[in-house]
Amino acid sequence: SNEIVTQGTDAGIEVFIGIAGLAAHLPGSIAAYTHRPVIGVPVDVKTGGIDALQSIVQMPYPSPIATVGIDRGDNAAILAAQFIGLHDDEAHKKVIQLRKDYAKKVIDSNENLVQPINRPYINNEFIRVKDLEINKAEFDENNSGCKNKESEVAIIVGRQADVGTAKKITKLLERLKIAYDMKVVCPIRSHKKFINYVKSMKNAKMFIGVSSNSSHVTGGLVGITARPVIGVPCTNENGDDYMLTTV
Repeated sequence: SNEIVTQGTDAGIEVFIGIAGLAAHLPGSIAAYTHRPVIGVPVDVKTGGIDALQSIVQMPYPSPIATVGIDRGDNAAILAAQFIGLHDDEAHKKVIQLRKDYAKKVIDSNENLVQPINRPYINNEFIRVKDLEINKAEFDENNSGCKNKESEVAIIVGRQADVGTAKKITKLLERLKIAYDMKVVCPIRSHKKFINYVKSMKNAKMFIGVSSNSSHVTGGLVGITARPVIGVPCTNENGDDYMLTTV
């Protein structure tokens, strides 16, 4: 595979996607022979795909693999398009439109399938998707809390206890001379501050969510921006099972 990856890199391939199950060596082998982004898709062959997920996501420094969920080839395609969209406006617009189309599909499905259900213990209005105000939330750019709006990378940390992991990110970005901004904010307890911060980082090409617990930071970011989002799950006092809610 090294010859294929090397030739592909020289030919101008911008993103590689490695799909593998069991010990899942393929994505790691690709990352060893290219400086291009590599996306790993773990496949459920045995043990629910957890073995493949662990093999792909826990790559050692300095050969990271952007890992999506088990059998989530669709998300791998979207992430690849987001990477390409960093310098290709047309690809970026297509990702935005795809997300809008899917959001409409969810709303229409809720209206056509869920709302007609008539059961005594179901409050249809409570589960009416079109009434949710996720994208209608007020945006106050003057109260964003960001220090450098021109940064290329925005780092959002879910809680203070996870800052230690975030510092590993900032240390390497400084070494690479890549401008970044970092903020500690929880999307659940401080959702308005979270939205203000993310939307104010208009020049950010990449968002990195660092969190433990249920890892809501990464999901919150994906819901607001069409730029690539990298999730970094942290180990805390409750263990290290937050990887599953991140990928």
